[in-house]
Amino acid sequence: MDRTKLLLIPCSGDETLQLAKNIESILRNDYGLEPESLDCLRRRDVPKDTQKTHTHPLVSDYFPDMEV
Repeated sequence: MDRTKLLLIPCSGDETLQLAKNIESILRNDYGLEPESLDCLRRRDVPKDTQKTHTHPLVSDYFPDMEV
């Protein structure tokens, strides 16, 4: 049987990070599922000298014009 993968991506701050961890824990412990979590950074957390090599973690934030 093929299994569907569930990926939790909290991308709007510390509150959603904790919520995603709680959801992951419930899915693992109560339902026996194996979700994966992907942490993402806020723009302010990315070092200024980070190379644009597409090998760094996911970043979720707004551009200066408020576009996501």
